[in-house]
Amino acid sequence: MVKQALDVLPLPKGASADCPYFFWTGLGDRDGHIKRVDESLQKVFRKSGVKNAISHRFRHTLSTEILVNGGTIEDASNILGDSPAVIRKHYAKYSSEYQLRTKTLLRIVHQGTLGTSVAHTQELGSNSLIGLGKQVVAEVGLEPTRTVKYGRF
Repeated sequence: MVKQALDVLPLPKGASADCPYFFWTGLGDRDGHIKRVDESLQKVFRKSGVKNAISHRFRHTLSTEILVNGGTIEDASNILGDSPAVIRKHYAKYSSEYQLRTKTLLRIVHQGTLGTSVAHTQELGSNSLIGLGKQVVAEVGLEPTRTVKYGRF
């Protein structure tokens, strides 16, 4: 979707027909271009009425919106131009997949300790937490009978 939007943009003013950039002619120095972009953004921020607006704040908003609405870490990474590791480090908590795994884990923890006085074994489905497998839970207040390794969580 982003690529489609970029493909319909006109060439930057003064750019050659084979210009590889979307918002820059490729002429002049990088710092000068960044300064002009920053000045333009400041005008947009003033007109928008958003207090204390900075461009990085909108990157946070976009990445959060992507993940909350079902996008993957890789989707956010591709759109923002960051590595999946960077997105995961800062935004994983907003991922719907992460939130589902967290709710599942908390449900397992509470089912094993709230109102249960007999040991039981709970089998997790294939879409549940990766790496948990079976977990044996003893009487209320006791630790699980084996160490659970979470893998990549």
